[in-house]
Amino acid sequence: STQSTWGLLNKEMDEEEKSDGVLTKSILESKSWKRFRTVFSIGVVVTFFLGVTILNLSILQTDKTLCINDFILRALAPANEYVREHKSIASALQIIYGLSFDASCLFIFLHWALQTYNSRLILASFLLFAVKMIILGLFLFKNPSGYYWEYPGFPSLFVNYGEFSNTFFSGECGLLVIFISEQLSLKRHVICGLLFMALVYIFVVSLIMNVHYSVDVLFGVIFGHYCFLVASQLSDSVDDFFSSKLLRIIHQ
Repeated sequence: STQSTWGLLNKEMDEEEKSDGVLTKSILESKSWKRFRTVFSIGVVVTFFLGVTILNLSILQTDKTLCINDFILRALAPANEYVREHKSIASALQIIYGLSFDASCLFIFLHWALQTYNSRLILASFLLFAVKMIILGLFLFKNPSGYYWEYPGFPSLFVNYGEFSNTFFSGECGLLVIFISEQLSLKRHVICGLLFMALVYIFVVSLIMNVHYSVDVLFGVIFGHYCFLVASQLSDSVDDFFSSKLLRIIHQ
């Protein structure tokens, strides 16, 4: 009789687990859940960029003092002198810089909000800029000699123009590497190619305009990939945690 009692209890528990699994699956596949997920994801993206922009502007400080001997910038000195003497060319380089970075951010984050169901991209981006903000809050590099980043006459959503002590490290290069890594994991090779061209262009223009030291852009590339690797390890746990929380809210 004891064995039969345990058998009945186990059977009831299995049936409850199955019913809970069916209910959870039906919720996740429902249109209302997908709409909620989309709105929530867009809200995360908007909050992320607003937070980064506000913190960035509050931390940045003006600085015109020369420091550090960069051999790559010295090699590019003729190109830097040429663009500073020809303002129209400098403005064109900056506008393309801003447009390519803005387009990359808008496309990747909107695609993530609408179609991608994991937190890897936003985790990697958050880690990248969290470390950058901490660094900017702790110490500042002097701007390179020949720094030129005046307003080019055309606005950008995510690129700040003006003279700031914002050299270490290149957030644009780091974020583009995260984008490329994410698209490679999804096997979207055409998009990877376009993002790689944007990365190379921003890398080169940053050095020609002396906006960053060479170590800034190189570290941005390396650290961006590192952030993606860390986020890849954490995303499953984060997804499970927030999914369970959201499901509890919906059940209530």
